Amino acid sequence: MSDPVTSPRQPGWLRIVLFASLAMNLLVIGLAVGVYSQGGPQRHGGAGGGDSGMRLPFVAAMETSERRALSRELRRELRGLRPDRGARRARYERALALLGADTFDAAAFGALLEDQRNLQHAQAQKGMELLLAHITAMSETERKAYAERLREVLERGPRKGRKGS
Repeated sequence: MSDPVTSPRQPGWLRIVLFASLAMNLLVIGLAVGVYSQGGPQRHGGAGGGDSGMRLPFVAAMETSERRALSRELRRELRGLRPDRGARRARYERALALLGADTFDAAAFGALLEDQRNLQHAQAQKGMELLLAHITAMSETERKAYAERLREVLERGPRKGRKGS
């Protein structure tokens, strides 16, 4: 009889490197989401249009002036939800310390990710509230015109055939 085939065990350092790589990927994703939740790359020296991060069909169907006004109001409302620059920097310094430690504290790193998710959820909730308030304030005629633009966006995509851009 032959011995059962066993796969060679990975060295411990390789598992750590793979886990650190995964953690860094999550950190990069968190950074990207953070940049877009704070106005997109154009507010941080990158390329892009003024509302490139707000391309959901409900927003894309708005007239340009409506989108800009909603975006301004959302930024104003989010000032109270966003941690200041020092607090954000401290959070990422903490993440870097956790990732660079000899022993990885998964619970502490998970708590950092959970805090980031909670902040993003609160920001998305505020955006939904403002969108609903904006649509609620529309007259019947404005709302029906908006519904038609939304239909066009859904059929053709947000950048094709949109009026008011």
